Amino acid sequence: ERPRMINFCLFGAGRIGKLHARNIAENPRSRLRYVFDPMAKAAADLARIHGAKTVADPAAALADPAIDAVLIASSTSTHVDLLTAAAKAGKAVLCEKPIDLDIKRVDKCLAGLKKHKAPVLIGFKAGIGLVIIVDQLPKLFGAHYPKGTFGQSLLSLVQSLPGTSLATLAVG
Repeated sequence: ERPRMINFCLFGAGRIGKLHARNIAENPRSRLRYVFDPMAKAAADLARIHGAKTVADPAAALADPAIDAVLIASSTSTHVDLLTAAAKAGKAVLCEKPIDLDIKRVDKCLAGLKKHKAPVLIGFKAGIGLVIIVDQLPKLFGAHYPKGTFGQSLLSLVQSLPGTSLATLAVG
């Protein structure tokens, strides 16, 4: 049985967004469907390179039931709102660090995320490779996620990215 294709929406078409778009496009189990950036030309250029569409509003991409996962690579000031909206929409989320520069906003965001069942990952480059902090770890990648499910597909995808090592810590 073939692994499930994971359809992504990317928020942020800057330097790190371009890197993530390339990684998504190069993986045969993932597809970049939408790109959003306040700089419409940057979003359009990146979407065109990878055969994706642009959206004028993140809510439009989040409303698409075909989107499985959201990658947030936008400016830090947008992370809390995009994380919250994506989790509310039931999308798996990988958000670049930091969640916010204000720890009170981070705490409030994390408390709000616990109300939703969406898997949330915070990623950052560290010396050897991508390190991922996984919220709701047991539900995502433990015994509660049988082989062949979306959680296993997402874990396999993350582990297959070039230069990636996976470290997991429970958040919250």
